[in-house]
Amino acid sequence: LLPYWFRLLADGGEFRAITPDGAAMIDSAAAGTYNYEDFRTVLFGAQEYDGDFHFNLLTPQSLGTLLEEAGFTEVRIIEAGRRNGRCFEFEISARKPAPTVP
Repeated sequence: LLPYWFRLLADGGEFRAITPDGAAMIDSAAAGTYNYEDFRTVLFGAQEYDGDFHFNLLTPQSLGTLLEEAGFTEVRIIEAGRRNGRCFEFEISARKPAPTVP
């Protein structure tokens, strides 16, 4: 999906995403500060509507690596570990580089 979005984005354009923060959820669960039912619901989906299932668990670092592999640059974690209801989330941005002029 990221290579597809990379192709769609204008040169110099910015990609931004907010996604569940797997690292923050696991750290909080391990520390005993994250309710098991919330963790399970967020991890596997079905929080808000039929078909709301997650098929991947991302961390800021893992998505950053995937963005770089897709060709994005200037990857920046805007915020990590932000609580949003039952979920911890992170916000990330990256840029599609503008072509260099010879």
